[in-house]
Amino acid sequence: MSMAMISEYVLNGKANSALEVFRWFLQEKMSPNSLTMAIIFTTLPACASLAALKLGVELHGKILKNGPVLEGNVHLESAVMDMYAKCGRLDLAHQNFRRMHVKDAVCWNSIITSCTQNSKPAEAI
Repeated sequence: MSMAMISEYVLNGKANSALEVFRWFLQEKMSPNSLTMAIIFTTLPACASLAALKLGVELHGKILKNGPVLEGNVHLESAVMDMYAKCGRLDLAHQNFRRMHVKDAVCWNSIITSCTQNSKPAEAI
């Protein structure tokens, strides 16, 4: 139920509410599974839109603790890069980009966009 609420809040531009539900989810110590990954896909853009770096870093840590879940998931890795870039941490966006084993058009677009959004056009090129 909480996953559906998070998705609806994000889709309706209510990032604060989405993050409140996600915080509750974390406080309840629910263990990550495939459903949790759905939450992560919807919560990262919410973190980015609010520049909620602290929660984004916490969320990224939870992803990394699940090792193989993140590795090779280009869309999730791109969402992490996007969150860091929108929070003004281009250094962390680049660090995640360099660690990626598989890079497709999605992640390349994400890193190029992050450079342009952070006034680094030379790096984008």
